[in-house]
Amino acid sequence: MIIGKKRQEVIFNIKRCVKEKKFNAKVEPDDPVLSKKDRLKLVEKFWANHNSPFSKAINILARGILNVGTPLLTLNTKIDNPKSLGKLSSAIITCNHYNQFDCLPLKRLAMKYHKRLC
Repeated sequence: MIIGKKRQEVIFNIKRCVKEKKFNAKVEPDDPVLSKKDRLKLVEKFWANHNSPFSKAINILARGILNVGTPLLTLNTKIDNPKSLGKLSSAIITCNHYNQFDCLPLKRLAMKYHKRLC
């Protein structure tokens, strides 16, 4: 991760992959690799617990923290204000997760128009 002990190595790997035009290559050192069986198990476990009271409580807590933290962490971030966003009922937004906070300006923009990110 960009926040962590191996930050410089991640940055170096990103630069190397960009030079080699390998834009989808893994750049994290020791990035975990899951087998297809492990991935299916993980997804099945998620759906099995998805509607549990604990899962719902954690979801509410996480959303609350994000709703409070987003405006604070993006105080100095300039965001263009597309007026058309307020008219959309839904949209797909992608974000480069180079930094764990990359999505916060998008979250702030969505909050302005009372939209929910999922």
